[in-house]
This record gives sequence, structure tokens and C-alpha cells, in this order.
Amino acid sequence: MNSLALAQVPSLLFSPAVAAYEDAGFGAAYWVSGNGVDECHYAAFANWEYRAYRGAFYYSYGELDSIYRESFGTLEAGLVWKHFGVGGGYGLAMEWIPGDAFWARHRYDVGALGHFRSLTLGLSLSGFSEEPPRAVAAFYWHPSPGLRFFVQGFRHEAVTGYELCFAHLCVESAFRAPGFAFALGASVVLGEWNMGGNHWFGGEDLDWNAFWVRRRLKK
Repeated sequence: MNSLALAQVPSLLFSPAVAAYEDAGFGAAYWVSGNGVDECHYAAFANWEYRAYRGAFYYSYGELDSIYRESFGTLEAGLVWKHFGVGGGYGLAMEWIPGDAFWARHRYDVGALGHFRSLTLGLSLSGFSEEPPRAVAAFYWHPSPGLRFFVQGFRHEAVTGYELCFAHLCVESAFRAPGFAFALGASVVLGEWNMGGNHWFGGEDLDWNAFWVRRRLKK
């Protein structure tokens, strides 16, 4: 569950390699602005595990009308013990105005987490090479196979939410404060496949419709 990313894709705010207790899998997502602006994004992602090692890949491409394009890709790796994990990653962001300017930036990530039974607490530092690093704290609680809660904090904002799953249906919601925003979504579970969508309400910055498909890899 990564509602912060506007769809069920690895959140750019918290390393999927560091969040190493998530199930391995792969998928794709599409999200589009709902405020009348011609803006959309496409993404592909995967995370995998082998013994104590974790890895993750994420790539997205975005368009804003005909005047702006952006591309971002990242590779991450982590190492996990029974109750503790560490990880890091590198990302490359490219932005351009078709037929005009082009620029690129490098992003670096490091993070650590602690895990005990159904609780996971993590902290990551990430930033582009020309900017100071940004800290993100995350708390996950998974009290039962069909129920998960999360809280993620960054800068001066926090997002909290939950995911509730039945036999073949999952519902999720999230809330951001300050700067009110609310997300509501649902997905269908068929074996190892999960397909669904959600919508963020609350201001121009989070008026999005998102759709995704994801396949979990069996251990």
C-alpha cells in the first residue's frame, strides 16, 4: 500500500528496498490529473528478494500538455536481518521542454528500519545532488493478513491511512494534514494479481485518478 505515490507503486518518499517486509512483485500504473489540466504519468516497478537481500526498480514518465516532459528511474538495494534492515539507492531524473531546454538531476537515498512482529518503523534520507537531503519517517502496522495501517511524515506534512482486504476485494483510504487531502480506492484480488484504482480529493496538487495492476511473487 503506497497511496502517497498516488497509485500502488513504490513511493518516491520512502524506499521500497528499505521497506523490505513488503512482498516481492512487479506491476504498472497510470495516473491522470482530474482538475482539467492535460497531465498524466505512466510507471513500471518491481521489487524482489533473495535470502537476506532485497532489490527494487522504479521508472515513471510524465507529460504536461505538449510543453513539458519528465522521466525518473531508480535502482535500490537492501540487506535485511530478523529485526533490522538497511538500504540505499540511486535515481536519475530528466526533464525537458520538447524542442528546447533539457536538464538532468541525480538522487541518492539511504535508509534503515526496525521490524518486530506486526510493526515496522523506518527512516530514510533522500535528496538530489544540488539540494539538502529530505528525511521521511514511516510507521506500518499489520495486525492481521487482511488489515494494514500506515503513517508517513515528511517536511511539515503527514499522511495516514489503511487497507482492508476481504477474499477478493480490498478497500483503502488515506488522509493528509495539514493541507487537507483525502484518498479513496478499491481493488480486486485474483490469486496473485491485484488490479484497482483510487482518487485523491483536495486541492489542485492532489486531484488525481490512478489505476494499477500488480502481481505478487510467491516466496
